[in-house]
Amino acid sequence: EKEKEKISNNDDKGNEESKSETEKSTDPSKEIGNQFSVLLSRLCDCGSKEKIDSWAVEFCYHNSKVNRKKLVNTLFGVPRTALDLLQYYARLVATLSVYFKDIAEQLIYFLEEEMNFLQQKKKDVTHLETKVKNVRFLSELVKFKVCAASIIFTLLRTCLDDFTPHNIELACHILEVCGRFLYRSPTTSARCSNMLDIFIKLKQLKINDPRLEMMAESAIYSCKPPKRVLKDSQRPPLFNYIRHLLYTKLDANSVDAGKNILIFFDF
Repeated sequence: EKEKEKISNNDDKGNEESKSETEKSTDPSKEIGNQFSVLLSRLCDCGSKEKIDSWAVEFCYHNSKVNRKKLVNTLFGVPRTALDLLQYYARLVATLSVYFKDIAEQLIYFLEEEMNFLQQKKKDVTHLETKVKNVRFLSELVKFKVCAASIIFTLLRTCLDDFTPHNIELACHILEVCGRFLYRSPTTSARCSNMLDIFIKLKQLKINDPRLEMMAESAIYSCKPPKRVLKDSQRPPLFNYIRHLLYTKLDANSVDAGKNILIFFDF
């Protein structure tokens, strides 16, 4: 009887082990899900072009409709203090949107909806950083031609119509990130130039805060830098005479004469 009990116990253990092995082998979706979660956790460390391009390639091996939604939520939920990552996230969206159109469409929709909601809360200071993150993200997407320029022009127009301190900061961020791109693009140059002129006039009339004034000037110069004026350098007469000897008079017959003249100069 004891031997039978031992045999039955061993059989039970073997059955439990075989069940656990079959559960592990028959549930590969969990392992794939865990791998993608690890991949998403590495996204915040992609602070260069090479890293974000490599991440985009890895994502293609985990592509699915569910994972694309998770990626959009991760991109949309980027911390409002991590503004340096936005340019690389926009590059990622531009790379993947060539093959997966829904990523860019969903992300832009989320950013627009949140901006429209936050714009209604004009007096709430706590949402300013989120607004800045959203306008900078949309501006980066405009530079990659993923987001339509009309969206950012609408936001800029809203800021100019209600020229409050919060909207002044948002307008400065828009001009700083994508103003130069819009000003230099043939299709948007005229519209951007008109809005920039309005912004300059409003700056002169309504901005009294030195901090905002510095931000506005920096945004204007980043969008439309002043032209460099090259000064005509006047050479001294002796220098011009030496150039005349070397470049005009010097030939095979005048080498000795030129050498005799040049040795008297104090070089």
